[in-house]
Amino acid sequence: MEQKKRSTAKRTSSRKTSTRSSSSRSGKKAAQTDPLYSVLLFGLGLLLLCMAFIPGQSAWSLLRAGLFGVFGVCSYAVGPLLVYLAVLIARRQPFWVQLAKALLLMMFVSGTALVFSKTQLQPDFFSAVQALYKNGSQPIGGGLLSLVFGYSLLALCGRPAANIILVILLVMGIMLFTGATPLEVWSFFAARFGTVQRHAERTATAMAEHRAV
Repeated sequence: MEQKKRSTAKRTSSRKTSTRSSSSRSGKKAAQTDPLYSVLLFGLGLLLLCMAFIPGQSAWSLLRAGLFGVFGVCSYAVGPLLVYLAVLIARRQPFWVQLAKALLLMMFVSGTALVFSKTQLQPDFFSAVQALYKNGSQPIGGGLLSLVFGYSLLALCGRPAANIILVILLVMGIMLFTGATPLEVWSFFAARFGTVQRHAERTATAMAEHRAV
């Protein structure tokens, strides 16, 4: 009996040590791949940032047209977003939530750009995709990304209802991404309105004193 107990104890301890060694190996592999991913994302982010601001020729121009055709006006934010994600990965911080918030905000921005443009509804889906891709190359276009909220709300509600809804969604998306609360927004505008009101009162008082003299 004692020999059986000793053998089972040895097996249990060997299993624990093997589990610990495998977990340590996986941790080392993750630690080795994290810098690689962060460097690749950082380089890709810088490349897309340059591509968004600098026009070029040949393959560069083709890729740049595809970037704006997909993301529209949000193409200027894709590069900085990837750089930001690379920094989060390098610092071993969670990034999926921030990525989801950023993508949601980009959808609101592109949708808002679409509904305020002159793009009209198309008779079928493929024509809509072509129109949105072409719309993304405009100075303030939504691109294919605007299909999620912009084109769908435009088809369901039309203008100006889609404009109003997307402006509200855009404000909510900015608050969600920055972490601002309604109380902070109210305090910000109340402080600005109070400053303007006090300045107007001082100006009116100074003008009244000047007239009295």
